[in-house]
Amino acid sequence: HDIPLVKMDFEIDQSWIAGTVGSLEIGMRPACLVTINPTDLLKFHAVRMPSREMKDPNLTDEQQELAISKAKEILKNGVRMNASSSPRPGADHAILYRVEEEEEEEEEDADADADGDDGDDDCDDEDDNQ
Repeated sequence: HDIPLVKMDFEIDQSWIAGTVGSLEIGMRPACLVTINPTDLLKFHAVRMPSREMKDPNLTDEQQELAISKAKEILKNGVRMNASSSPRPGADHAILYRVEEEEEEEEEDADADADGDDGDDDCDDEDDNQ
């Protein structure tokens, strides 16, 4: 049966977000797992999926970037937060969606730089005048 969609706004520590999402299996060659950094939700860690035949456990930089990019795409579409028990009653079927606000901020900063605005609103620095 379908679970009704209910929007809930609440705050939880970012480590709980990483923990309840758990590792994301990334379908690529080689198969990878990507996790969210529990102390910085904007950082991800990609590792090769363990296997008995694995001769080299390391990923190339390109493979890591691809796996993390795919994980971010999965998160944009929503991931059920059920890798561990929920820290909040009623949030057992919560889904996490990645919303990329930082890209908008970076674009605004780039626009300000193009206009010659360094983002510093101070006209004069008193220490420079001494």
